[in-house]
Amino acid sequence: MAGDPLKEARAKAKYVLEVRYEPLMQAFDRRGAVLEKLFPLFGTKAKHWRVQNVAVAFADDFDRPMRLLEVGHLSSRILYEDPGTYQEFIDDSLRFIGALGELFPQGLLKVNRIGFRAMTVLKHKTASSFEEVFRDIRKRFLSENLPLSLTFTDCSVILEQEHCRILVGPVQKGENWLETAFTRPELKDLSFGIALDVDSFNHEVESADSRALIEIARTLQQFSLTAEQETLRGMV
Repeated sequence: MAGDPLKEARAKAKYVLEVRYEPLMQAFDRRGAVLEKLFPLFGTKAKHWRVQNVAVAFADDFDRPMRLLEVGHLSSRILYEDPGTYQEFIDDSLRFIGALGELFPQGLLKVNRIGFRAMTVLKHKTASSFEEVFRDIRKRFLSENLPLSLTFTDCSVILEQEHCRILVGPVQKGENWLETAFTRPELKDLSFGIALDVDSFNHEVESADSRALIEIARTLQQFSLTAEQETLRGMV
């Protein structure tokens, strides 16, 4: 995959790749194998681990995780907040999917849902205030002639289709969205910007092996990046 074309505009980001499946009975017996497989791959980034019931989890800090991996009998996911680069998460997430396929070669031939979510705060290329970001987004995505007599000062636009849900809007320090979306919601060198949340997914996915599942995940990630670029065109 090519580099991140939005790299210079991204001020904060969190990425999640999740796979959901039917109850995976092997997960009950393979917790030790999960530790042996994943810790050598991710232990330098998520050095703490724990086993709770069926799930095995790894994190850099379980209280405020910036790197989190979880493997359970109903779902597995990898989450990075503010990775060094976008490509770092792409590479590690595909490595994670490959490891899952090796651990459960029969259990992941069909998954209920595979999804890639990117939550990002970006710098607007020209706006000098939150109000200017709001006006630009409103102009691009909402009618200038709303059938209301009220004056609005903020907005969130939600766009949905069969395999994607996009939320875009202005954001500033201290907003609830930042607190909800991020483990560490502080914005460095930025007091306002564009909030973008792209959730891309496929349901009822069949794959011949882990390599096929990796390609499905890769396609979702590329789809998400394209959706980001098209949503932000002219703003970053």
